[in-house]
Amino acid sequence: MKLKMKKRLTTKPTLLLLAVLPLAIGCGGSGASGAGSPGASGMAGVSGASAIASSGMGGSSGDSAVSVAGGAVAVVDDGKPFVPNDIKYSIVEGGRALTLLSATVINDATGVYWLIAVRNDETVPICAPQVNAAFTDGADPSNSLGRQTVIMVQGPMYQSAAGAHPCLLPGAIGMGWQSVSGLTSAMPKIVELEYRPEGYLSPEATKLPDLAVEGLAIANNPSGGKLVSGSVANHGTMTASGPELNVFAVDSGGRPFDAGYASSMTDLAPGGSWSFQVTVLTPFNSYVAFPVWGQQ
Repeated sequence: MKLKMKKRLTTKPTLLLLAVLPLAIGCGGSGASGAGSPGASGMAGVSGASAIASSGMGGSSGDSAVSVAGGAVAVVDDGKPFVPNDIKYSIVEGGRALTLLSATVINDATGVYWLIAVRNDETVPICAPQVNAAFTDGADPSNSLGRQTVIMVQGPMYQSAAGAHPCLLPGAIGMGWQSVSGLTSAMPKIVELEYRPEGYLSPEATKLPDLAVEGLAIANNPSGGKLVSGSVANHGTMTASGPELNVFAVDSGGRPFDAGYASSMTDLAPGGSWSFQVTVLTPFNSYVAFPVWGQQ
């Protein structure tokens, strides 16, 4: 199968299930100053996502962190739930109860990116979860128009009335990442971030057989970071259209701080498998992988 691989220097495709909201135009936010306010409970110990020593083999198809054997990497800002920790976060009313547990803003030569971990604090599953956000930079704090992103939150696959989507059960954790439109690496520091979690409440959602990450191996990339390779197998009875894989590098507290992405150009039939290679530019000690389909 032909492989389409995406690194951080390109934008991961986004499914716009809901329009990006004009979050910065007089929306009533309830957040407080400081980065500790969005997710009061934090992600201590990955907040229920247990770390699993795996000698760099095996995979994670959910919110469980998997440890990488080998030389330890000193992760910058390890254990901090929000990096940088001086951005003002404000949650916009009217969304879903997806608690923002941790977040990372990356500003490098390739652009500005936002990585998040969220938990479903509704009483029923949330399907096709996403987080809409608007960013304000220090040069023009009165104007955030166009400086927005929509993050599709990754999670296990479920069948709901709206179709097959990643869904989060009550208490489950998902992750996502995306570039921020309207911001470049040359811009000043981000000073404020307004966000609203969205998704479909789906009490009837039924879990689909997971796509399984198999034969996974992690090696040092000669150009830096880690090269993650392996295959995604379809053990279900449904064809997985447009299979994708997101690999999140996480710190000791479960905060995603970098990501790699790959997708197949062909559908994955029951019993079939797809070989992938994902580059994560920042070295890491632990990761979480989410294989999904139907999001292209």
